[in-house]
Amino acid sequence: MIMAYTISFNLYPDTIIPTQDTDTEAICLRCGGLCNRHTTRHSNRNGNAGRPYYRCMSCSKFATWADERGKHPGNPPCHCGRPSRRQISGNAKHPPRGVHYVCANGGCWFYMAGKGSDHRQVQISEGLVPMMASLGII
Repeated sequence: MIMAYTISFNLYPDTIIPTQDTDTEAICLRCGGLCNRHTTRHSNRNGNAGRPYYRCMSCSKFATWADERGKHPGNPPCHCGRPSRRQISGNAKHPPRGVHYVCANGGCWFYMAGKGSDHRQVQISEGLVPMMASLGII
């Protein structure tokens, strides 16, 4: 059975909810290994410059972001039962800069495309990415 969702979201959330103590280690979904905290390079062009994240010490894969960006109580719940994290895909993905939701803490494999009233995935124009990221929207 295929289910379709239409997602609407407030571009200026009034509250951002913490769903993980960002000073603790995360667990890798791929291999179960412990993760340690890193920071993206300031030269990162995807709107994530200087952003903290967790990477697995065993398999070296990205686990989850270590901040509150994109977390909002109105986001769809992930398989963990908590609100998900809203984020956007990179320019090389299809569609480029497409809005989607993932588990906010990297605890499950939840993924949902953010679709507009036309049932197509919402895309964010490149010029809006820095502003939306600085506001914690994505």
